[in-house]
Amino acid sequence: MSFYGYLGITSILIYIFIRIFFNRNRSIMLSDSFYLGLCIYFIGSIIASNFIFPLSPVAPEIVKLSSFSIISSTVFFLLIKTNYKSDLKFNTNHKNHNLVSSLAILIILFNFSFSLIIFKEFFSNNFISSVLSGDLLYARKMISSSDNGYYFPGLVKQIRDILAPIFILYFFLRYSSGQKILIILLIISSILSIFFGGQRFPLVVLLFSIIIGVNFRKNNRYSFFSNLSIRNIFLVFVGLISLVYINEFLGRSTYTGESLNNFFSSGILQILYRIFVEVPAGNIIAYDFAIDQNYAVGELWINEIKNLMPGPSNNFSNELHSYLGGSYDGNAVLGLPFAAYLNFGILGAFLYPFLFLSMIHTIEKQIYIFNSPILHATRLIMLLFLPLAYDPALFLLNGGIILIGFYFFEKLRFSLRTNSKI
Repeated sequence: MSFYGYLGITSILIYIFIRIFFNRNRSIMLSDSFYLGLCIYFIGSIIASNFIFPLSPVAPEIVKLSSFSIISSTVFFLLIKTNYKSDLKFNTNHKNHNLVSSLAILIILFNFSFSLIIFKEFFSNNFISSVLSGDLLYARKMISSSDNGYYFPGLVKQIRDILAPIFILYFFLRYSSGQKILIILLIISSILSIFFGGQRFPLVVLLFSIIIGVNFRKNNRYSFFSNLSIRNIFLVFVGLISLVYINEFLGRSTYTGESLNNFFSSGILQILYRIFVEVPAGNIIAYDFAIDQNYAVGELWINEIKNLMPGPSNNFSNELHSYLGGSYDGNAVLGLPFAAYLNFGILGAFLYPFLFLSMIHTIEKQIYIFNSPILHATRLIMLLFLPLAYDPALFLLNGGIILIGFYFFEKLRFSLRTNSKI
């Protein structure tokens, strides 16, 4: 099939998904979020194939693999009902308040401690000049690569990027008022830790948790779009400006002009390029390099999962980043369609999205039955991370471990409650 054939078929399938989405109650599910990630990769592969590498012989292969994954995923939505109902009555039972508050305090202390350690290690001599000279980028690389000491980057990510916004949302969902001190301290400590860690996306997650939480307290529902108040618009605007400036601080901005308007427009375009184009474009460049690794069935993903264990490690993502012109300390990723193909061939590009969607569908359906505030908070945060679930290891690293852990804990509690009523 030609390039335009895949483009046409995939566009029709995405249209079918959109019709399915708007024919239900329009609440966003985990499966929708995962599908969005596949669509982003597909759009990026189209842009990269036509405007960046129009003569590349492998670019159509990336488009084809992306189309296969969307075909599989759309079939899932045609076969499976993904519309769940819940009364969301979270504010009636405050058991385990002391335990949850203690855990929140531990998260706050952890974030402040991490910020202090990184400040003393990288910025204590001259903070302002260090930030302006690009040391945030250097610190981020050293934290991720462990070349300048081991800073437990995986643990930091789980606590700062995932658990902290989950607990912020939990307090908003569980309590109709109050807990302001804990919420404020969680926000401040997270912002500091994100800043000193040289990260961008965790700031988006943090802002998302605040907006959704505030909306829920005001309307008893957690729709991002249900209350486009001046406050929400202001928070989104502040978040966007922050992302542009963080992009500059990290040394990832290529704009060198003086115009403020051009600075912002350039920054926004770079962020959009990062979201849509960077991964598929990098996959096109590294296509032959990745194929030449000759991984056995499932070997690449097994190795990546092994690297989630604590301790310094170098893996394929480091090699890929180096091959693409970056340092060996950085990380680059393969998009899910290409990664599934490397591990399991064409069959993997077809079947893996369907199987993964089936798994998260099963978990989410149970979440609505359990009606647990901590699980709903985790589910909402996972809506942002699932488009980044390029492989099983990244899914586990980006909240999957916490989602599965909370799921089985609440499943056990639900089972005990149900049996006690018999």
